[in-house]
Amino acid sequence: MGNARGIVAGGVRMGAVSLRFRFPGLPPGVSNLMPLDQRSDSKLPAANSAMSNHRAYNLYAHITWHTWRRVGCVNQSVAADVLAAIAEAGGRCKVRTLRTAVMADHVHVLVSYRPSTRLADF
Repeated sequence: MGNARGIVAGGVRMGAVSLRFRFPGLPPGVSNLMPLDQRSDSKLPAANSAMSNHRAYNLYAHITWHTWRRVGCVNQSVAADVLAAIAEAGGRCKVRTLRTAVMADHVHVLVSYRPSTRLADF
């Protein structure tokens, strides 16, 4: 539907702002109709206030490796060295170690990481 004032899409008049919606949300291509600091119903901070740089990512990896020919040669002292090396590598590469399991012939490590992190460096 078109008219002289603009195109109506989902209750929003492009060109002249109308806040009548037939369905929730904004129509495709419209990211915001009014700045947050001008909205009377907004519970969010104004645009000029400080915002957090916090980001949440759900990137996880299950990393495993085993000894040569699965020979059970990892004892308690070697396991302590493996855990120390994993902790050092995690700190160096900014990879968070969530769980570790060191067995006699293999190791499991569950990590979380940022999208900018290369796991190959871990």
